Amino acid sequence: MNEETENAVEQAVSLATLNVRLEQIEETLKKIDKALNGNGHDGVITRVARLEERLNGTWKTLLIIGW
Repeated sequence: MNEETENAVEQAVSLATLNVRLEQIEETLKKIDKALNGNGHDGVITRVARLEERLNGTWKTLLIIGW
């Protein structure tokens, strides 16, 4: 093979490898999104929001009653 052909093959292999890696990253991001936002169930974001609401209510109660 000549140098141009070798370079073209190397570039094609590099692009294919990059494409596979990007697909893996995309799948991982989808899993993270499902974990955060829920997949038919409450996700982390929803649970944290509920916990913040409960804590806010607890602090208000403590402020009203007094320490």
